[in-house]
Amino acid sequence: MRHWLRRSLTVMAALLLLLIGAAVWLALSFDGERLKRSAIDWVRTHSARELSIDGPVALQLWPQPAVTVQGVRLSESGQPGQSFATIEKAALTVRLEPLLARREIEIENVAAKGVRLNVRRGADGRSNIDDLLDRAAGGGEPRTRRQVMIESIELVDAELLVSDAPAGVEGRFVVQQLRLGPYEAGRPWPLSLQAHAELEQPPLRGSLALEAEMEMLPAPSAPPIVRLVKTSLQLQGQGYGIEDLDARLQADAIQFEYGTAAGVADSHVELDGAQLQFSGARFGWRIDAGQLGLSRLRLDASTRSLELERLALRLQGRRQQTTLDAQIDWPALKVVGESLQGAALVGRLALGGDQRLHLQLSSQAPSGVFERITVPALHVDAEGQAGSSTLQGKGDATLVISPKPFAVALDPLSLALQMSDPSLPPLQLKLAGKAQISASSGGGRAEGTINDQRFDARVDAILDRPRALLDVDASFGTLDMRRFVAGPDRGSAPATTTAAAAVNLQPLTWADARMRLKVARLLWPPYRVDGLDLQANIDSGALDLQRLAGRAWGGRFDVSGGADAGSGRIALRLRASDVDLRALLTDTLGFDGLRGRGRIDADLRSRGRSVGAMRAALNGRVTLALRPAAIRGIDLAQTFSGWRAAPQGGSTTVAGDAGRQTDFSQLNASLDFRDGVGHNTDLDGRSEFLNVAGEGTIDLARSRIDYLLRARVVNTAGGRAGPEMVMLNGVMVPVELRGPFGDVQWQVRWPSVTAGVVVRSVPNVARGAGEAVGSVLRGAAGAVRGGRNDPATPPSR
Repeated sequence: MRHWLRRSLTVMAALLLLLIGAAVWLALSFDGERLKRSAIDWVRTHSARELSIDGPVALQLWPQPAVTVQGVRLSESGQPGQSFATIEKAALTVRLEPLLARREIEIENVAAKGVRLNVRRGADGRSNIDDLLDRAAGGGEPRTRRQVMIESIELVDAELLVSDAPAGVEGRFVVQQLRLGPYEAGRPWPLSLQAHAELEQPPLRGSLALEAEMEMLPAPSAPPIVRLVKTSLQLQGQGYGIEDLDARLQADAIQFEYGTAAGVADSHVELDGAQLQFSGARFGWRIDAGQLGLSRLRLDASTRSLELERLALRLQGRRQQTTLDAQIDWPALKVVGESLQGAALVGRLALGGDQRLHLQLSSQAPSGVFERITVPALHVDAEGQAGSSTLQGKGDATLVISPKPFAVALDPLSLALQMSDPSLPPLQLKLAGKAQISASSGGGRAEGTINDQRFDARVDAILDRPRALLDVDASFGTLDMRRFVAGPDRGSAPATTTAAAAVNLQPLTWADARMRLKVARLLWPPYRVDGLDLQANIDSGALDLQRLAGRAWGGRFDVSGGADAGSGRIALRLRASDVDLRALLTDTLGFDGLRGRGRIDADLRSRGRSVGAMRAALNGRVTLALRPAAIRGIDLAQTFSGWRAAPQGGSTTVAGDAGRQTDFSQLNASLDFRDGVGHNTDLDGRSEFLNVAGEGTIDLARSRIDYLLRARVVNTAGGRAGPEMVMLNGVMVPVELRGPFGDVQWQVRWPSVTAGVVVRSVPNVARGAGEAVGSVLRGAAGAVRGGRNDPATPPSR
């Protein structure tokens, strides 16, 4: 016994000395600087990048052999001074026994901290990692390599900066912590990930937490298949128009396999025991409790098979005082090639609160093949009420599902709706068409009638982009808005644009769009537009109104401009010819003080959240050229003809009279708007007996005018103007206009008129007196001369 113990202790001592010797040898022979130089030279030889290692390369022997490195930097390709990647600290831990015994490398742990990557792709499609991708894809000549086993990976504080112009992505992704492993034979790898994203384009702020067990399944002639079991995932944040998203997924198993033989993406998908709970807000709707349950999903494009078990969707939410409760159930669907079995689809949707709506959905059992799964006789009954409005309708369609690539269509589709309200005309909609949607696109075609008014519309959508893009093309024959809303009378039109009315540009942020609309005749009293042609684009909340043209107010108009939901700015450029100015101003501003027909040019800008704010912030220029024209509310010629009877000690205030007006053969003017106030100094009006100039302001925010007219009487020599006007020939008559648009007061400054008459009359009197005296003197002189020449002539008595 003692002999055996002595031998054992001797062996153990020898092994310990051997291990100590090996450790000493490794420590003494390890050359960190040589490893640095070798790594730097290798990178320089095999790529156009520069590698630098500012910190030490050290060997750690306890508790496990490990190599650590600090201050690693890799440059951009061909740009040694530009940093592509940096690593604050990294460590590689290996197992000693396999290395010494079998010369196999078993990496126990790979750990890195403070990793920074900068990935860029320009508009030409070139990126700063193309050289790395090409090298990885090339792979060189195949050669036999010893298997390298990694048991665990740990990543802390890693950041990826992304600038991808073609994809429209700008921002950063941060991995706060990633742990994978440790690996144990026959068991999945534990996986833990905490990360967040901060993108400027598209606007996105979100965080991700993932806990799962990862299995690597062997795949013939392909990389191993990744399968996640006992998965728990939580996603929180906001972006893509969704606010306050909180999604939590629990799944027994998730597996995605990408096809390689035919280039088919997502060729094999498996999902077991999945439960998704989510909440968030979009388009004003808030989902407080959303649930999506799926017992089993199998999709294999290569074998043309699809299996679905117990799909259930539940939604509970609200919008202001309206509540939402919806559910869809599909018990089973199984498709293998040409064989299909399944159950009918059922569902319902209920809105409650201040708006009530109930939808009931049903179908027949599906049929078809893998490429085209058909759910026939899909029927929806609708019934609801909002205030005093009631809704009834029904829809019928054939639902078509294409698993490869995934797409859903309603073809054909028919819809009939009836809505009634005591204060509105009844609404009846009938249409027939089709609609489809896929992961990347959607669209529809429809034709029918709205209250017996025919329409034809097409909508296409691109969905695989940061903001959905809608392409809308619609045409109407006659579109009479009185068939949909209670249109105001002509005189009450301005009530629809009161200062408190909100200007809401937020719908511009819902989606990008290209729009084309044609209406043969648009009626919305007091407006009527013939040949309406609208073309516009919406991009990132900004409207570009390329053209809005038509015939209205007796002439033609062409409008362009834009609006921005972010800044609230609106710009408008108007070119109108041969329009009735009175009708235009009455319909849009409720101002009936100026009449005429001619050309209007406007270039205006404003901003604000209400009509009043828009008016108060209006800037720009408007020019008028009217042939003929009239100023309504006073007949200046008639008023001037009574100047003798007017009080000479002051001014006379004349209330505007809708039955009177001053006519002009032509009237030109321009208005320069600054902060809602239009300033005019170049008024030029011409008529048979009057020439008018003036200056003053028109305040749109207060709907008020303050103006001084300078009228001059002309062309009275023929006598047709009357004797009173003859006396005013050439006299400037000042007239003030003051007051709100609906009650403008006219004030004539008579003392200035009298003074003008006197000034012009004194020279005339003096000239007449001089002529009389001269005549007498000439007569006397003639008599004297006559007596001297003829003595028989008796003296005059």
